[in-house]
Amino acid sequence: MRALTTGSRLALKAVTHIGSGDPVLYKRFVDLARGVRGLGLDQAMFTNGDFPKDYCRHILDTFTWIRFSLDAATTETHNRVHVGRGSFPSIIDNIEWLVANRKGRDFFTVGIQFVLHQKNHHELKEAGILAKKLGADYLNIKPVINRGAVGIRTSKFDLGTRRVEEDIRWMRESLNDETFEVVYKPYQFQINNTPYHEDGAPNPDFVRRYKRCYAVNFEWWIENSMDVSVCGPMNKFVGNLREQNIEDILGSERYREVVEAIRIDECYRGCRPHYLNEIMHSLDHPDFAFHKNFVG
Repeated sequence: MRALTTGSRLALKAVTHIGSGDPVLYKRFVDLARGVRGLGLDQAMFTNGDFPKDYCRHILDTFTWIRFSLDAATTETHNRVHVGRGSFPSIIDNIEWLVANRKGRDFFTVGIQFVLHQKNHHELKEAGILAKKLGADYLNIKPVINRGAVGIRTSKFDLGTRRVEEDIRWMRESLNDETFEVVYKPYQFQINNTPYHEDGAPNPDFVRRYKRCYAVNFEWWIENSMDVSVCGPMNKFVGNLREQNIEDILGSERYREVVEAIRIDECYRGCRPHYLNEIMHSLDHPDFAFHKNFVG
């Protein structure tokens, strides 16, 4: 909390709880959530959703949005994908409770995520229908990206780009309306470290027009070890909050060297803030063909 207190003084706006485990596993999760909210910060969470029902009220009172990593539409597939113990019904109950008890989507957003691969693709459409039925605001579809961090190896997959895009196109045409949206980033499905590009080659249509990463100036990744990175996926380590405070890290030679040494052509192609970098590049280059007043 000391780091976040300092961050709030330095114009930090929001905190996202995310990890390879689950944020709610932290024993003082409720106290942490209240503390972050007490600093006047927005906060959000990626979660598998398998938390006690009495957490729902605390989450609704202290969070701005939540995204459930569901990745299935049935208990059977959910158990297979998450190596679960039959928690799918209770997760659905948590989603329904949050939707039913929020003041409205303007005050609290509920999203569902579907990380797509060979073992759950058959339920993609059904998951979209379920998400809308539950009252979620969106279904976010992502591919498994082979960076060595997933248990199911992408080399085993045989899904093709066309098949995936056809399903997503149907979902967007059939399900999208003023209260629900199927969301995905096409470039993430057409890159050389996912199983969806038929010939295995990088998609020639994917072009980074920006020459540097602006996103490193907008977010930090803080591990449970308190190590700090300006880019988690590429392990751009800049300091440790057990040994330094935020101001020390920001003013350090290491921070400057790491940020200046980032080479866009070496970044992995599924980069989440790709669109943010496109927008910031357009603002930094007035002649760049981009509608600056319509960045949303």
